[in-house]
Amino acid sequence: MKKNIVILFLFIGPLLSNAQYQDQPISTYRPRFDISGMLGWMLAGRDIKNAALYSGAISYSIDDTKQLELSYNYLSSNQQAYVYDNTGATILASAPYAQGYVTGGMLKIFPLPNPDVMPYLTVGIGAMHRNFNYTGYQEQWSFATSISLGLKYLLNERIGLRFQARVQAPMNGVGLGVSIGTGGVNPSVGTYSNQMQLDFSGGLFIRL
Repeated sequence: MKKNIVILFLFIGPLLSNAQYQDQPISTYRPRFDISGMLGWMLAGRDIKNAALYSGAISYSIDDTKQLELSYNYLSSNQQAYVYDNTGATILASAPYAQGYVTGGMLKIFPLPNPDVMPYLTVGIGAMHRNFNYTGYQEQWSFATSISLGLKYLLNERIGLRFQARVQAPMNGVGLGVSIGTGGVNPSVGTYSNQMQLDFSGGLFIRL
């Protein structure tokens, strides 16, 4: 009888262990990298026609709530701009326009009771390149910043959905200021932009 009980325990034990494993949240099995691909729509600005946006990102997990992320997004559209014609007169021209942002920064996850649902905030800094395809214009590069609010949702151990809203902008200049008060001299550095861009994107991410 005892022999039969031992055999029964050896047979059922692994099944119970596997059942406990399956009941754990998906997100407890954390790989180091997330690779994301998203398609969205950019509200590009006053002079640039709104267009489809293609985004990719790779994230490295520091811990359960912080990731380092490198991202790139690209759009191809049309732009209107005032240019000089052959006579030197100013005219309003329309031509193909393309731009891309490459940024790196921190992705902060805000934990929820269900760890498979991960709202996040991303802040990044990098560069923007743009090209107005009109005679006399060349590709331009400038510093850029971005901030995103989004959500990641795991479907299984390796694949999940990702949705986000993002604001990004090229930096048109840098200002240096100095104030003098009772506490002494306080220098400050600031940047400004006249082209804020908003996009909404969604897609998949894969964990490696």
